[in-house]
Amino acid sequence: MKTAFALAAVGLLAFSTSSTAAAEEQQQQQQPGDQVKTEQKKAEDDFKRAEDAQKNASKAEDKAKSAQSDVDKARKELQEKEQKAAQQQSEAQQAQSSASSEAQKAQSEGTQAQQRAKEGLEQQQQASQSSSSSASSGNEMTGKLARATSSEIQLENNPQPLKIESSTQVTLDGKTASADQLQAGSEVRASYQQQSGEMHAIKIEAKSNKK
Repeated sequence: MKTAFALAAVGLLAFSTSSTAAAEEQQQQQQPGDQVKTEQKKAEDDFKRAEDAQKNASKAEDKAKSAQSDVDKARKELQEKEQKAAQQQSEAQQAQSSASSEAQKAQSEGTQAQQRAKEGLEQQQQASQSSSSSASSGNEMTGKLARATSSEIQLENNPQPLKIESSTQVTLDGKTASADQLQAGSEVRASYQQQSGEMHAIKIEAKSNKK
């Protein structure tokens, strides 16, 4: 009886030991598989993070390229504006220089014109004075009086009458007289000047026709 119980106990112990060993062996067999899965999942997560980082880097690169493009465009526009401003400034300087030159030229021409006008006026005045002087002393006629009135006289040898002015000096035998006091046949010496085709007496000297 005791022997049978002892055998049973031994058998139970052996089964328990065998079961424990099998469980431990199964657990040992399961642990490498779980570790592989864990490592594989970690690797997949790392790969995904790397892929996300690559995408973010690509987006950042695109933004950087776009920003650089904007900078280049802005720089180009700035250069064009600077060139245009420089060109406009150069054109403005040229226009100002041209205007200044034209103003100086116009001023010089105006001064020359004024000088020519002044010289012309002086020449005209000199010519007028010369003509007046010549008319006062250079035009004379002598002859016998054909007729005489208070406004004009006429000599026998000249069909054109001499106009008498209020300023005309008339003398008869050396004495002051009026034109209508002169008698036909008197010897007359007259100085005159031409004006508008007429002869205007300046001075008339007459001598009586005494027989």
